[in-house]
Amino acid sequence: MQPELSRERIVRCPKCRSDQITGNKRGYSFKQIGKMFITMIGIGLLILIISNLLRATLSTLLIEIEVLYLLFTTALPIAYYMCFISALPVSLLYGLKGRNNLINSCMQCGSQWTPK
Repeated sequence: MQPELSRERIVRCPKCRSDQITGNKRGYSFKQIGKMFITMIGIGLLILIISNLLRATLSTLLIEIEVLYLLFTTALPIAYYMCFISALPVSLLYGLKGRNNLINSCMQCGSQWTPK
């Protein structure tokens, strides 16, 4: 009589091969908040810099073409302020993304990974 082989799958750490693994929900991500906040502020600053450069270089042409003048004096500053005003709320909401995902953690080496 042969011994019965166990068909259980043992989860092991991919780094140290330990079987002391815990599984938890990921939770709120402050890293994602920081990335999104910096991106939103960067977009706002980019809009501000481009609009000021174009306004300075094309000032005589912009006055002659009213549509472009209105674009550079009203629409771009509004977009700039909207980026700055919405940066914090959008970033806080973005931190909630994936909060219910599971993450495995090794209790021996501290490595973390998402289960397949």
